[in-house]
Amino acid sequence: MLCRHQPLAGERLRGYLRAQSASRRGDDRTADTARLADRDFLGGARRLELNGRLSHLALCPQDVRDDSISNRVNYYASGTLRLRGLIGPHTLPSFTVFSERTSEFRAYVRETLIGGAAEVTRDLQPRDLRPGLPLTLSYRVEYGRTTASPAVFCQLFNRCAIADIERLQQNGSLHVFGASIVRDRSDQLLDPSNGNQLHLELRSGTTSLDTTSGTRFSRVLSEGSVYNTVGASTFAARLQLAAIRYGVTTFGAAGY
Repeated sequence: MLCRHQPLAGERLRGYLRAQSASRRGDDRTADTARLADRDFLGGARRLELNGRLSHLALCPQDVRDDSISNRVNYYASGTLRLRGLIGPHTLPSFTVFSERTSEFRAYVRETLIGGAAEVTRDLQPRDLRPGLPLTLSYRVEYGRTTASPAVFCQLFNRCAIADIERLQQNGSLHVFGASIVRDRSDQLLDPSNGNQLHLELRSGTTSLDTTSGTRFSRVLSEGSVYNTVGASTFAARLQLAAIRYGVTTFGAAGY
């Protein structure tokens, strides 16, 4: 499908706003994004970030635009407040509120009417210039729904009964608790050539967004990387192990 593109028009904000208004040249959509950052919000080194994104079908043929799934604007809007120094110099709490609408052409629409996330990061072994052993605890909640045709629900979600499909198209919630810890002993943060990195992440929660009743899920992820420079060459190896439990089904661990 080839379409002409017309970026969404919008007022370009000034001040702290850093607009990234570029047409995303895909097959059928254009997108505008904008970001507002205040590094000293209300004083005290508090950081406020506002993010927005809009996307829509462009100037496509009429038979393409006549799609009840994708004929509305998709959006993402969020606000994040980071309170540096509120609980000490090595602890950073942050709070995020967001709303989102995404769709797949002639397939489904997923709407998050309201969502929020709270996160606290504490460096257990602080160093001068880089984090030593940051531990992050988080909680995320979403409230929304998925809309699609019965055929899509049957194919993608394996729910073919009409009663189940009607339940899935009602508003549901997602609750996720998470914890992660990172140990970085590499020589450079972005482009390491010597040392090692270890990362452990745990996530657990419940969801009723894509299930007919609340379903529990858990995930464990462990990842390690090693870097070594010999002469003018740098050798790197990475191992990742993961295990996922969804409802009563456990997916076997995988690694590479």
